[in-house]
Amino acid sequence: MIHREVYLNDLMKYKDNNKIKLIRGMRQSGKTVIVKEFVKELETDKNNNIIYIECNTDCDLLKLKNNLEDSKLPNLINRKIKIDKNNYIFFDEIQDLFNWKYILPELLSKINENKNITIDLYFIGINFKRLKNFFKLEYNHFEYNEINVLPLSFREFLELKHDFNKVHLDKASKEERDEILIQILNKKTEFEIDKNKDYSKEFKEYVKYGSLPLLFEYNNKKNILKNLVFGVYNTIFLQDMIKRNSIKNVLLLERIIKYTLLNLGNVTSSKNLCKYLKKDCKKTTPTTVLDYLKILEDSYLFYSVSRYDIAKDKELKTLPKYYIGDIGINNAIMGFNEDIANNILENIVFLELLHRDCEIRIGKYNNKEISFVVKTNETRKYYQICKCVNDKDALNEKCESLELIKDNYEKIIITLEKNLKKELKGIKLVNIIDFLLEDC
Repeated sequence: MIHREVYLNDLMKYKDNNKIKLIRGMRQSGKTVIVKEFVKELETDKNNNIIYIECNTDCDLLKLKNNLEDSKLPNLINRKIKIDKNNYIFFDEIQDLFNWKYILPELLSKINENKNITIDLYFIGINFKRLKNFFKLEYNHFEYNEINVLPLSFREFLELKHDFNKVHLDKASKEERDEILIQILNKKTEFEIDKNKDYSKEFKEYVKYGSLPLLFEYNNKKNILKNLVFGVYNTIFLQDMIKRNSIKNVLLLERIIKYTLLNLGNVTSSKNLCKYLKKDCKKTTPTTVLDYLKILEDSYLFYSVSRYDIAKDKELKTLPKYYIGDIGINNAIMGFNEDIANNILENIVFLELLHRDCEIRIGKYNNKEISFVVKTNETRKYYQICKCVNDKDALNEKCESLELIKDNYEKIIITLEKNLKKELKGIKLVNIIDFLLEDC
């Protein structure tokens, strides 16, 4: 398996720190697989006791939904807790647990009342807003760590593709298929990046179908891949947006999603969005629009990025940009296009910067825009995205905006083109694939 070291390291780092752990991210981003790999590490120690509740399939949940008094789930958990062990309790897809507000108090009281019991608590899910509000109101002394799991980076995509290409799942029975998957997920990959290889074909596939791990189970059958990606989007739309937020105006939500996709990589104004909706006879207010945009973010379908005034060293509160959490979902909704537009290239760079755990802003210098201003603990970098640097006007515009910034931090232009000069006027020129595969 590709060992997603960043997430596993975070889980190991936060283990036994007396804080609740929240593992969050888009549906099908790989949260459960990462946690189950962490569980396997825990199981190597005989002093550890693992209690893993799959909230969307556990049979006790049906009783819980129908008759709270008769539910055995709280007692079932309490019976599994062992005084002489380190107890690790996992709730997978906690948002699907209908009456979690009744279960958690009993469990948390168990932690409080018996100081001899050691419990480390983990929640896996999509949106923890209600859970955090619950903790804040009812148990304000509880602290938590958050781990945001993203779909695969391009490097991880290549690693998983390498492992799955060695097997033939399409020719296997269901039993054989399950066994093959287990073997892949339990085995550390032997794949290494070949600096001399051209990964253009794999990059096009990555951009076209996206980076959700479940795609690899179907051996690149294109129609199936398209349907899978669209199926993930439908689940996000129906379960994580409409059902969870009790949305009545479904058509309005669809139009806002469409506008946000059409506007990827451009500043978003709630007033302009209202004008766009009005053309469709969907009259609404900027406040409603902002509420719906927040729902898109809470589902991790989209990320918003605020603007930063470089000259004044000030973050701006208006006109953010939105980027989608998986390019394949964009293509499933908007159509699968072989051409990689500049805003899609920008979105890919944004997702890679998220993987690198950077602080990302949209740069503004006077009336010029910088694609990304990226801060880390040690330094700062400025990125411009220019699909075609052979377009002299486009390249000069990107260079001019970077040249206005007089500090000595690194300035980079990322492009689709290959065989580039290393730099131009002190600005680095980097091919997108080289950027995605560079050692950080």
